[in-house]
Amino acid sequence: MPGGAKHAVMDSLQTLKSVKSPILDLFGSDDLPEVLAHKQTKPQAAGGKHFDQIEVEGANHFFDGHNEALVNAVSNWVDKLP
Repeated sequence: MPGGAKHAVMDSLQTLKSVKSPILDLFGSDDLPEVLAHKQTKPQAAGGKHFDQIEVEGANHFFDGHNEALVNAVSNWVDKLP
């Protein structure tokens, strides 16, 4: 379903424009190619809203073996929200 995955990514880029809450884009350095391909376009798609990206080194799409890094990244991001 490669066409569906690409379409879903493009839909998520479009959806970013309508999100009103702060956005955390959390992904791994070994994430899916579709995720990594759009990491530079997502901040632009968010349209200047509060948008942060955190890339967890060595993590795959499911953060296998990186649970602590995942929890710490989210927790630290939430703690810094206004």
